Amino acid sequence: MTEITGAKLTIRKKPFRVLFLALMGTAALGSVTPMAHAETGGEPKIQYGTPTDLPVTLSGSYLSGRLAGVEKDFSQAAAFYEEALAADPTNPVLLERTFLLKLANGDIEDAARYAGNLEKLGSRNFLGQLTLAAEAMRNGSYDDAVALLDSNAGGPLADLSIGIAKGWAQYGAGDVDQALATIAELKGPDWFDVFKADHSALILFAAGRNDEALEQIEIAYNADQGAIRVVDAYARLLAANGRKDEALKALEDYDRLLKGHTPSWHRPRS
Repeated sequence: MTEITGAKLTIRKKPFRVLFLALMGTAALGSVTPMAHAETGGEPKIQYGTPTDLPVTLSGSYLSGRLAGVEKDFSQAAAFYEEALAADPTNPVLLERTFLLKLANGDIEDAARYAGNLEKLGSRNFLGQLTLAAEAMRNGSYDDAVALLDSNAGGPLADLSIGIAKGWAQYGAGDVDQALATIAELKGPDWFDVFKADHSALILFAAGRNDEALEQIEIAYNADQGAIRVVDAYARLLAANGRKDEALKALEDYDRLLKGHTPSWHRPRS
């Protein structure tokens, strides 16, 4: 016997019956690629999720969403998961998956809404924290963003991301020194140091403290001369401090180090 548990739905079938159910669920709902419907006098309208002339079922939407996710079709996957979520709106698994798919597809406002619902359910997700904080900063609510960014996110990458974002939120709120202290106090593996120095330099640069910014970016540059963001910031800060020749040399050294790679400063602006 095989058991599939998800979206408060438990199905016990023989393996073949389960496979058949999955295939029928996706087939009945149509292709997981966008469906175009011609409209008079305009471009075809793309429909995501279940076609309007077919019934929506929780199991069918869930299975179709999973298949679309495997195919990396994030728009379709998110639409199918939203349909499943509508039938079971407090299911944390469906909610988190819908949030992540919306985020991956670049639908930030929708992602922020689902991240807020996750927070209400008490389900912690560091990407949810970052999304909500980013929306708060976009709206100019920097103090709210600081409050949203809890450093106990779990895991080095989460702690680093949350800590740096919190530093930038504090900078936005006008507290440069606290922003620098937040980043300086981050504890983690040795590779934290490059990111800490890089972002500290950028905050100092944004605050007009160019001398201090150059000191910080030199730490990052000496640690990793192959990181394009670090090299770019290092060259800019050298130039800002009146050391244009050294800035050009840093860029040329990078070109030699990574032959065949076109740095961002060489790419034509769109």
